[in-house]
Amino acid sequence: MLCFFQTHVKFATASTSLSWWRELLPGAIVAAVYVGRVEGAGARNVFNLSPERAAQLRRNFRGLSVIVFALTAAQAFLGSAGFFRGGDSIDYTTVHEIIANALFPLAIILFGLVFLAQFERRNQMLFWTGLLLILIISQIGLGYSSRNDITLLAWHIPSGVAIFGAALVVMLLSFGLRLTRD
Repeated sequence: MLCFFQTHVKFATASTSLSWWRELLPGAIVAAVYVGRVEGAGARNVFNLSPERAAQLRRNFRGLSVIVFALTAAQAFLGSAGFFRGGDSIDYTTVHEIIANALFPLAIILFGLVFLAQFERRNQMLFWTGLLLILIISQIGLGYSSRNDITLLAWHIPSGVAIFGAALVVMLLSFGLRLTRD
């Protein structure tokens, strides 16, 4: 509980720096390993949540996944508008950066909700939300690095397409899409 309090106090008092995620990410990894070990023993409800609470968390996950998908879709327009429409009164690149930095904590929340929401296909959800989180982290790094190196922009665009695809799969999985082999 103390670690949770320290992390959230640090998050609330942080200026524009994103250094707080360095403390949050190891805890998420430890929780993922712990839950994976417990589930391997056959337990499903590790956090002792009521079925109603788990259903509410699944609804929250669905809503958040729709928001993440919509913001990801908007990023393509904002990124290209910032690149090709430099003289407009709206600074599309700044809005693109703001949304990218907003997508990062939303992806962390999605990843954490997978553990709590008791999805039927939790392993698939863990894989796709984890992939989405990793892609968003790399995309933010590529975005800031591509300001000075145009060759990195060539990696930034396909990575954005991959994020769009991963966000779409996460959203569809949350609404019941089944990935099965025929």
